[in-house]
Amino acid sequence: MAISVPNAQRVVLMYHALYKTQPEPTVSAEDAPYAVSEDAFKRQLDAIVDRRDSDAATDGDILITFDDGHASNLDIALPLLCERSLTAVFFITTGFTGSREHFCDASMLSELSSAGMTLGGHGHTHAFFDDLDDAAALSELRQSHAALSALARDGSVDCMSFPGGRYHPRTLELARQAGYLRLFGSTVALAGPEGVDQVVPRVAIRRNTPLDEYRRMIGPDHAWYASVRRSQTVKHTLRRVLGNRIYHGLYKSLRAR
Repeated sequence: MAISVPNAQRVVLMYHALYKTQPEPTVSAEDAPYAVSEDAFKRQLDAIVDRRDSDAATDGDILITFDDGHASNLDIALPLLCERSLTAVFFITTGFTGSREHFCDASMLSELSSAGMTLGGHGHTHAFFDDLDDAAALSELRQSHAALSALARDGSVDCMSFPGGRYHPRTLELARQAGYLRLFGSTVALAGPEGVDQVVPRVAIRRNTPLDEYRRMIGPDHAWYASVRRSQTVKHTLRRVLGNRIYHGLYKSLRAR
């Protein structure tokens, strides 16, 4: 039986690319495990609406976010969100904008913002911040913030997510220097009330996430989160031992099989 937690704890969902039927060739093999079909996304949004309309739901309980800036964020996600009066935060890797195939260009990002969606940073080159020295990290942060501020409807960009969820404690200070006040990671946990978490945890939605598991995520089911956190601890330990480069190479190799 699902165990509910207080409404003060929020669910922050992390999406990447969406696709119509098959993710290839618009989604790379590395990103395919996190690419969600349009039909699955519709069912997931409907589950959010059902929860929003229930007596147990309150505004702000569930936050939808997207990482990277894939073109499907505009082509598929935006109309489905608008149909249901839902909004989302789109964390953009600005170095991909207008230069990487199947990713949003500047006009597409402006359209997202004009439609009431929030633009946030996701680095400039998608580098892992715990691999960068202060100068390189600050350059990544400032480049992305400047590019997005020029595209946002009101010129305001105050949030970002860290690529791979990876950063140093020093990175948090540098991010705030660059103008990013709300910071998001990829540790799986329930988020506290707005402004409580130094780095807001999120739960990743994968291509093979079953709808019944999704409902446990957004419930939220405290037992489900506790189970995932245990397995995540093992992964984090392995990453610390191997280092980012070897761990990420191993991850890509296993995902490609």
